[in-house]
Amino acid sequence: TVTGPKTAVGYQDFTAGANNTATKQVTVTPGNPVTLNNLPYGTYTVTEANQVGEIVNGKYYFVSKTDSATVDLGTDKDLADDTATITNTYAPYRTVTITKDVGGNMGVTDYPFNFTTKVNGTDIDSTTVNTDGILEIDGRKIEISFTGDEETATLTKEGYTLADGDTITITKLKDGDVITLKETDGNSNGYTTVYKISETELSKDNDGNATYKVAGDANIIVTNERNVGTPTGFFEDNLPFTLMISAAGLAGIALIATILVRRQRRRRE
Repeated sequence: TVTGPKTAVGYQDFTAGANNTATKQVTVTPGNPVTLNNLPYGTYTVTEANQVGEIVNGKYYFVSKTDSATVDLGTDKDLADDTATITNTYAPYRTVTITKDVGGNMGVTDYPFNFTTKVNGTDIDSTTVNTDGILEIDGRKIEISFTGDEETATLTKEGYTLADGDTITITKLKDGDVITLKETDGNSNGYTTVYKISETELSKDNDGNATYKVAGDANIIVTNERNVGTPTGFFEDNLPFTLMISAAGLAGIALIATILVRRQRRRRE
């Protein structure tokens, strides 16, 4: 809305407004300015009536705007041109992916590990995420999706499960959102559990919850390692001994058989 002095009524389709003013509605798109020519001198104020919540196919969200801009076209003796600029600021939505990784010589790659995760204190589970994969938080719609085996990468009443190679993707996040996650059964099964983004390990609280404050897109890799060492001194040291016992036993059996046969033969003779 452009608001100017009453003398602007009739110019560029200005109409009479309240309090001895003239007003005009204009539509402006980024990069395409609107020019109003031959207006009477005086002060004009441009106010944006509304802003678009999301732009670029929903990839950016509205952050802030210039409430209004005022221009002065001078006086009857000193006319001047001026430009009113209204600035809307948008920021990109962020995506955080949580990837399950299982390693070690005793790691079970097809086992679905249980997770709990919160976004700004709201749980991700089968009771909070609808059938369209939407988690609603304070009017926002956070998108939740899985990749991997449908039997292992899925929501549960307590949270969700992931097996080796499975992922959960959380989109429509904003910088500053806080994600808290925990794998609930890894350590209890003899695994060492580490949460990392690239090579940086996430800190954990006393309950084992890892926290990430969103600052750009990120891939959180949750790695489980479980290794069992080969027992020393049994197979290597005792194997020859076992073989010798077996060989001696067999020789003893053959010896006994030979003695018995010979004795029987001698008796018959």
